[in-house]
Amino acid sequence: MSGMLTSPLILKGAKAICEAVQENPRHIGLLVESEGLPAWRRTEADPWRARPEALQEWVRGQEEKYLAVQKGVNQCPSI
Repeated sequence: MSGMLTSPLILKGAKAICEAVQENPRHIGLLVESEGLPAWRRTEADPWRARPEALQEWVRGQEEKYLAVQKGVNQCPSI
């Protein structure tokens, strides 16, 4: 069947989103607020939603951010 989607356009729920990015679903609000996780809800009572492509970009950004931090920490100071 041509034209059928092979992956969802939206992940729905903290569990599905956090499984995709290997994070704890209990921390989704903190990740959205402090780490810029690209997830949203229409109201406080609604489930979290996120686009898989946006989550992939976020993971790449996290990788770059924390690899840079590690490189800075692991560099020997010049004497």
